Amino acid sequence: MDSAAWDTTAELAAFFDRANAHIPPEQRSVLQVLKIGEEFGEAAQALIGVTGTNPRKGVSHTCYL
Repeated sequence: MDSAAWDTTAELAAFFDRANAHIPPEQRSVLQVLKIGEEFGEAAQALIGVTGTNPRKGVSHTCYL
């Protein structure tokens, strides 16, 4: 990644830290990891839905490229 991407990442991290300042730091870390897991699960669900690899549901999502 170039330095602009890292700068944006740092700015976003600072923004989220300020927005969640009312949450204790140790809980913030746990919640951030859980949120990443949640988003990964949604991406996996969409990929499975697009490819139709769940025999019970078949193709359940569409893909626009």
